[in-house]
Amino acid sequence: MDGYIFDYRLGYIRDDCKYEGFDLIGAEDALECRIVTLGGYTTPQQARDGRSWVNALHKQKDRKHQILNGCTDGYSSAQILTLFIRDVILFSPKLVLCLSGFYNTAYKLGLVQNKSDTAFLSTHPFATPGHLHFYREITSRFGLGNDEVYYGTENHLPAWELWLRQMMEIKCLCDEFDIEFKSFLQPCVFSGKYRRSERENSFLRECYAITDYEIEKFHAEFQREYAEIIARTNDIDCITDLSGVFDDHETVYTDAYHVRDEFLPVLTEVISL
Repeated sequence: MDGYIFDYRLGYIRDDCKYEGFDLIGAEDALECRIVTLGGYTTPQQARDGRSWVNALHKQKDRKHQILNGCTDGYSSAQILTLFIRDVILFSPKLVLCLSGFYNTAYKLGLVQNKSDTAFLSTHPFATPGHLHFYREITSRFGLGNDEVYYGTENHLPAWELWLRQMMEIKCLCDEFDIEFKSFLQPCVFSGKYRRSERENSFLRECYAITDYEIEKFHAEFQREYAEIIARTNDIDCITDLSGVFDDHETVYTDAYHVRDEFLPVLTEVISL
C-alpha cells in the first residue's frame, strides 16, 4: 500500500498528487483541452513506475492539453463511477477516457489473491481490496471490539451488466455536463483470442494459487462475460472493444492484467485523442 492514502468512499487513492488522487500530466496552464483518464491497474502511473499509456498518449499529440490521471489499482466500474460523480465533474474536462472491465469480472468470478475476499468482493462491488486491507489493519492495531462494517446492499448482477450499466451512467452524466466520453473494454490475459505463454501461466498459478484447470475455467468465464459486453455495445458509439488488441502478440502480460512496458504503445495507438 506504499504510495496510497485511504479514501473512505473509494478504498484508496494515489498519495502525493497535486489534485488528490489525480496525477497531473502536462503543464498546469495547458487547458486548451483538459482530459481525465479513469480505470484500473493498466492505466495509472504507479503501475509502471511512471510509464503508462496515459503518459505516451500525452506525448502523442502535438497540441496543448493537460491530463488528470485518476486511475487507481484495483478499481472496478463501481469506484470509477463514484470517483466521476464526486471529483471528475468538478474538473470540467473536455474529454474523459476510461479503460476498464477486468476487475468487474475478476472480482465477480473470484480471481483475487486473498481467497477469503472472494465471496465478499463478488457481491459488494463498491468495496475494494483497499477497503478490506485498511479495515483489518485499523481494527487489529487498536483492538476494536466491534468489527462490523456496512458496505451496502449485496449486488448479484452479472459482471458484464454492472460494467455496462455504470459506463452508460457515466455517459449520461457526461452528456449532461457537456463532456465527451470514451470507454474502452480492457484487454487482459483471458480476453480475445490471445494465447497465454507458459511464463504467463506459471505466474497465474503462483500469484493466484490456482491450477491449470482453474486457469482454463477462468478463461472460459471471462470469455462469456466479455462476449456479453461486446454483443450489447456494437451500436454504442462511446464504447470501443479492445479485448482482442493483443491477439497477434506473444508474452504481453506480466500477470492477468499488467501489460509489459513494450506493449503499452499498442494501447496508446488505439486510444487516440
